[in-house]
Amino acid sequence: MEIISLVCILIALAAMMYFGYRGTPIILVAPLCGIFVCLTSGLDLAMGMGTTYLNGLGNWIGSYFFTLFTGAIFGCVMTDSGAARSIGLKLSSLATT
Repeated sequence: MEIISLVCILIALAAMMYFGYRGTPIILVAPLCGIFVCLTSGLDLAMGMGTTYLNGLGNWIGSYFFTLFTGAIFGCVMTDSGAARSIGLKLSSLATT
């Protein structure tokens, strides 16, 4: 059963990478892959998703919240001020010459 669980985890990881590269939002793919691993490994779905997955997600959000929040604010300021557009135009003109 441990080998099957490991293979299912690798399949779920490959599926996350595949769908991530194709542009599918990872916020949708990650829970589906977690459900797949729970079901194929014989774990209780409520226990696996409710404790393991959500605890990991909560810890990740707690660790990176300030970084994500300040990045979002910085992106909004750059867009609203027009700085992002002017930087992009300058870089594209440098790359074409």
